[in-house]
Amino acid sequence: MSVSLSVLKRNAKLQGWYEDIEERKSLNMSIEEWCKSRGYAKSTYYFRQRKVLLALEEQLNKKEASVEFAALPAPEEARSQARPENKIVLRRGELILEIPDGTSRETIQAILDAMKC
Repeated sequence: MSVSLSVLKRNAKLQGWYEDIEERKSLNMSIEEWCKSRGYAKSTYYFRQRKVLLALEEQLNKKEASVEFAALPAPEEARSQARPENKIVLRRGELILEIPDGTSRETIQAILDAMKC
């Protein structure tokens, strides 16, 4: 899958804006204070915030469309098949996500991208 240069530039710009928004939040600054310290107009901040949120929503909608479900073993089968399993455990706040061994790189990347929001 080839990605055009314009898409890469757009994504880099959105990533930078996202990082700016997260920085402001982590510094616990008001939007007005943060914009003044950066020399931005508040309208620029809100424009960028809206663009980032729209991009995130677009990505989540794409991922929701490609969700696949798999059959799970019945509880008794699961107990009889119990064995140590390699897995990745991700924690963010109260969210705990376990990714089983063998999960595709694309799926893991999609999960990590979704957890950034």
